[in-house]
Amino acid sequence: MRVSSKAHYGLRMMTEFAKAYGGGPLSLAEVARVESLPLAYLEQLAGWLRRGGLVESTRGVHGGYRLSRPPEEITVLDIVTVVEGEVAPVECVAHGYEPGSCLREGDCASRPLWQRLKESIDSVLRATTLAELVADQRLMTAFAPMDAGPDADGLFCIEPRPTHSGETVHA
Repeated sequence: MRVSSKAHYGLRMMTEFAKAYGGGPLSLAEVARVESLPLAYLEQLAGWLRRGGLVESTRGVHGGYRLSRPPEEITVLDIVTVVEGEVAPVECVAHGYEPGSCLREGDCASRPLWQRLKESIDSVLRATTLAELVADQRLMTAFAPMDAGPDADGLFCIEPRPTHSGETVHA
């Protein structure tokens, strides 16, 4: 199973909004630049996220998008559901499934597996907030290997390098 580009790009866009939370709105052009994503696709995703109540938009020169509530209150499941719909590995475990629609329903040995998988996926996505993703990314960035090279004496020195947010990390 694979995550769709809608879900993946939507989550990447939402993490950028989470990083900017508390400041002004963030333009989609900036998100596209930072995340190397197509602007036209982000515009489409932003519309879904706005209609889904996860982001708010502001028009004008200083306009853009911002989260509609704190990053601690928005789960990955919220985002995936808005841009993708329900996560269901097979049709017979989806919420809208009509019992009796499948001829093999009572005889299907694999349906319990798909149901457990759906419940596990939903649980992980529901338990993961935007705030956690941003904190985990900042932690990973802080501990990422830095560019190291020998100095004039042949000793290795670690050079500070800029992080994703433009901050500089020192050893």
